[in-house]
Amino acid sequence: MFDTATWRSRLVEMRGILESDRRYLLAGRIDQLARQDQRRRKIEAKLYEMPRAIAEAEEGRIDLLRRLAARNHRLLKAYLDGARRATQRLVALEKDQGRIGAYRRDGSRVSSTGSVSYTHLRAHETK
Repeated sequence: MFDTATWRSRLVEMRGILESDRRYLLAGRIDQLARQDQRRRKIEAKLYEMPRAIAEAEEGRIDLLRRLAARNHRLLKAYLDGARRATQRLVALEKDQGRIGAYRRDGSRVSSTGSVSYTHLRAHETK
């Protein structure tokens, strides 16, 4: 197996990945986060092979990684929730587009689907 220093360097590498993930999430750089996914998974898979004795000795570092991963999970969830709400809002705006428009002096709505010329509106206003 590997010595303690090798396992510790993997833990340090994972911490670096999780910290850069946080920076990418805060900056909205999901593309960068995705690019790093394969590297993150590879290190994670190696860490699952850590011998119990070393894991117990490195409990503090492992606990820190768990907290960093949980923090990033919350950030990613907030990002996805925000993106979902923005998408829903855009869909609603697109759906309501026909109802948002101009109004005549008498309060009647000018249809956005029908073409109403400026002269038609002016003639209506002078009546």
